[in-house]
Formats: sequence, structure tokens, C-alpha cells
Amino acid sequence: MPVTPEAVSDLFLQLQSLNRSTKTMIGRQSDRLSLSTLLLLSQVQGLGEVRGSALAELLGVDTSVVSRQLAVLEAAGLTARRPDPHDGRAWLVHITPDGAQRLQDLRSERALLVAQALDDWGDAEVRQLCAQLVRLDEAFQHAINASSTGKVHT
Repeated sequence: MPVTPEAVSDLFLQLQSLNRSTKTMIGRQSDRLSLSTLLLLSQVQGLGEVRGSALAELLGVDTSVVSRQLAVLEAAGLTARRPDPHDGRAWLVHITPDGAQRLQDLRSERALLVAQALDDWGDAEVRQLCAQLVRLDEAFQHAINASSTGKVHT
């Protein structure tokens, strides 16, 4: 049975509201770093040493955007860079111990905030929501992949 336009509209309204709430809640604990900059720091940590151009490609943004954010992170002592030994024009960026600690602190604080917000939820409810969010994300990814290959199902 197809989803009605009204249900789709309701879903998007709820996703927008959740996005705003999440940004507000996490933004309050970001210690003056933007959420996108924190995301970049997390990516650097996960990837290890990486070129800015690779980060830009991964995040789907222009290299200049990543360069500005990396400059903020480096000025704060959260990342450092060194010349790429394979390309003297490029730099390899890595997270510093201070950057790793900042991320750990923010993740711990975020976990506490979310746990407090879900204080009256049961573990089963949280796991059920997670499963539904995974299903939604998979459906979105499928639609994205289908539209990029021209195989859109209507």
C-alpha cells in the first residue's frame, strides 16, 4: 500500500523538528565549535591522517569549506598537519591528543544529555526507534542510489 502525501508531509515535518532539536541540544555543548566543524573533527579522528581534499570529497563539500574548518580546528589545537610526503603541495591532517579528548568529552556529555531526555523511555522503545531509523535511512539511501543511476521507482 503506497504512502500517502499527507503521511510523507508529516514525516518531513517531524524530521525537520528532530533535526532542529538535535542541533540545539548538541550545539549547546559544542564549546563554540560549529556542528559541521565537530563532524569534521570526528571524521579526521576516524580516518587517521588524511588530506583535506579527501575530507571534502567524503563530506560532499567544496575543499574551501574544509580548509576553513580545518584552520579553526588547527588554531584551537585540535588538529595538526604535516606535508604529504607523496605530494609536496598537499598536507596531511590528524587529530591531536587535545582534539581526541575534546571529542571524547563531547560524546560523553551528549550521551548524558540524550539519556536524560529519554529518561521516561524504556530500552525496548529506544531500540525499536533505532531499528525504524535504520530502516528509514536504508530507504533513503536506496532512493538516492536509484536516482543517481536513473532508476527511480514511482
